[in-house]
Amino acid sequence: MAATPTHNDWASNASAASSFAPATSSCAHGTRIRPGLGVMVGRDYTIFAVVDGVVKFETLPNGQRRVNVEPAPRPQAA
Repeated sequence: MAATPTHNDWASNASAASSFAPATSSCAHGTRIRPGLGVMVGRDYTIFAVVDGVVKFETLPNGQRRVNVEPAPRPQAA
């Protein structure tokens, strides 16, 4: 069995150490997909549905992408 590397093994190997970056080095900001009907965006840019239904993605004429949630049909009462 191969031994698992220790912290010192990683630090001594310059190529391995340079390939890892701290988690706080880059921060996501914004969203590439715009919210549409039935969709909202949270403070951390999480896109979530506010109605039950079918998710539809579309590309707008200006190249932006938008997501909509089309409400599911309600069952008719008998």
